[in-house]
Amino acid sequence: LAERIGPTEFAGLMNRFYKAASDVLVPRTAILDKMIGDEVMAFYLPAFVDDSRSLAVEAAVALLKKLGQGDSKGPWLEAGKIVMSDSVYESVSDKYPGLESIEVDAKGKTDLVGAHVLDLN
Repeated sequence: LAERIGPTEFAGLMNRFYKAASDVLVPRTAILDKMIGDEVMAFYLPAFVDDSRSLAVEAAVALLKKLGQGDSKGPWLEAGKIVMSDSVYESVSDKYPGLESIEVDAKGKTDLVGAHVLDLN
């Protein structure tokens, strides 16, 4: 993308993305760990919030919507899908029933890890 649109436009796009992420995550009491390239890493501390798993999924959904995912006009920045572990999915399955179940080859794990995929498109 950076090669196609040029450095100035790409920097503007990344700044817009970082602002969108901050606008979504900070009011939801997420702890922003880092923003690198097209990645935002944030988390919730279970000791300080109720149901950190649900909060994390809701924040991810809100961020994708802020990027235009699921919008009839289409996204202003193409983003991926939300992939959550089986244990996280248990926390939100009532709100998002019937999500696709997959197995993920997770770094540091010998066996495949069960996960579910939430796609807003």
